[in-house]
Amino acid sequence: MSSLVLENDVNNIFTFLFGRNGRRSISLFGFLVQHVSELQKHAEDDMTDALDAIITVFSKVLDLNGAAILMDEFSHFAVALTIALRTLSGNSARPSFARAEANLKRLQMRLGLGNALPVRTAQHHVVELRPTSKLKRDAPGEHSDQGPRHDNGFAQIKNIRIMPTALEIQSLRTEYLPGIDASQFHIPGVDGLLDRHFRLVREDNVGLLRDAIRAEIDTHRDYDAGTKRATPKHIARTFVYREARLYDMKFHKFRGLDLIYTFKQPSVVATMRSSERRKWWQASRRLQNGALVCVLDFRGNPLFCSVSSTRLTNEESDAKKVQPPEDTPAWANVYENDAVAFVVLSLVDTDVPNIMLALENFDRDDLGSSETLLEFPGVLLPSFQPTLKALQRMQGSAEFLFAEFLAPLAPNAQKLHSIPPPAYATKGTFSFDLSCLTGGKRLDISVSPDTALDASKKALKVHLTRHKLLRLSTL
Repeated sequence: MSSLVLENDVNNIFTFLFGRNGRRSISLFGFLVQHVSELQKHAEDDMTDALDAIITVFSKVLDLNGAAILMDEFSHFAVALTIALRTLSGNSARPSFARAEANLKRLQMRLGLGNALPVRTAQHHVVELRPTSKLKRDAPGEHSDQGPRHDNGFAQIKNIRIMPTALEIQSLRTEYLPGIDASQFHIPGVDGLLDRHFRLVREDNVGLLRDAIRAEIDTHRDYDAGTKRATPKHIARTFVYREARLYDMKFHKFRGLDLIYTFKQPSVVATMRSSERRKWWQASRRLQNGALVCVLDFRGNPLFCSVSSTRLTNEESDAKKVQPPEDTPAWANVYENDAVAFVVLSLVDTDVPNIMLALENFDRDDLGSSETLLEFPGVLLPSFQPTLKALQRMQGSAEFLFAEFLAPLAPNAQKLHSIPPPAYATKGTFSFDLSCLTGGKRLDISVSPDTALDASKKALKVHLTRHKLLRLSTL
């Protein structure tokens, strides 16, 4: 079924089995589920292999036909197959059982059935009492009693923009941050765990940027009103460049859309010569390539970008004749002009809203309006953006390893489940070699996952006792 040569033909067979509107699959699996009890008359091994084959075909049909997920009949089939497999829990050492169990768990996640297949019950379990906090938290998005916090406060993390929006920056309500108690998650299971990690990682990184931009907006508003307030603590350090304007827009063959911005030179370098300004910009390490910046217009709309070029090259680079990126104008640098500096920026998110905002800024700049450029030194976009995007993709995915242990759907159950042995340990006469515990002595000690430990324990105890007596006799 994994042949590259027959892949298309095999997929066509499964598509044919599904039929129009799933009619063939409903008849086929309805018949199999109805008569699966007849398999119990045979040996458990035969029943396990048969269920493995049925579940494998059932899984492939659902994988190749997305419409099946929306049909209630397939959910009923999955539940029936789960019940049938549950009766074979005593035969869990067979590879076919492990394969069928894994396929069923993946199907249950796709069909939204949750943890219908229970974890294999351990012979021993430990009851652990944990203190829980019942402090009520204001839920996110539409689940909140007061309604959504802003236009980026969704209940599903896949809809949340990584960088903060204008309404999010201006919102005064506290962001929703899930606690450690899984019973209070607004989404159960693994998706709730991923939701928690996404929101906490985003708050640790993007939250600092959001608060820093809000402080700059408040400072600008207070300046216009003739008042002054204390700068809040625990915000990201920023460099602020005034009178920024979008000078030009160009397209780079690798980076895509480039935005050439100008801004007022800092007062400390306004009276310097060009060579001195260049050394100052190099020594200050401001606006380095890849630095994260935010262009803030007069309405408070943020446009997040990264620095593509400032035309700053050190003496070593000049000696090696390292040329700046092509298509970047020679005059677009931060040191030549004593009044204004030029910097080439690239959009962090090249989606339609950001491109439209850049075009609007370009039109307004022609009319003489200016913006503010905020640089966040020390903030590396690659340190959190790929992680957050990966968490968004993982939520709702069909496969997630150790889901029943990391985030059980019944968090109030205080059982510590024993993790079953890996698949390779359940094959044939496999056994774990414990002779390494004897300190290099030739003592055959091994244990199989499905056998008792009594003999191995006894042999190891005898060896350790002799070793201890030998050590005592030498004292």
